[in-house]
Amino acid sequence: MTKTKERNGNKGKKKAQEHVWSELLPSRIADFQGIIKQLVAYDDSIERYKKYGDEDAHWIRKAVSVANPKTMRVFWRQTDNEYTYLFIVSVDSKSGGSIYTAQWFHEDGISRERKDVSLDSPIHKVVSVGDLIVDSRLPVLSDTPDGFKKMVAAG
Repeated sequence: MTKTKERNGNKGKKKAQEHVWSELLPSRIADFQGIIKQLVAYDDSIERYKKYGDEDAHWIRKAVSVANPKTMRVFWRQTDNEYTYLFIVSVDSKSGGSIYTAQWFHEDGISRERKDVSLDSPIHKVVSVGDLIVDSRLPVLSDTPDGFKKMVAAG
């Protein structure tokens, strides 16, 4: 989701996009995890994660895919690319009393591919990240670093 505002308040100037944070509804976190789990399984099957240059990112996403969804919060904001999102996932470890966070950019390949195929294509039946965030987001949250820290801490 993006908001536009006029740069320097001047009419007629190109509008800058302001990207704001939203939170995925708790009822859709398991669906989000399912998407991440499929991507991780694919990466495992072809060992694509070894080409990342940062294998830890793969293992972090794998942990997110199997964490208890009841202890998880998923925040997102769209980037300048209409199919790319920045996700920050927070997991509250009840046993250790810690909050673990992970962040990554996610390119929504399903939504991107849909624009080039007919409406009867099976790809339209696959739930994409874009579907989740459009249909199930909590109201816009703070878009400042300090505000985000407060959101995560507030739980």
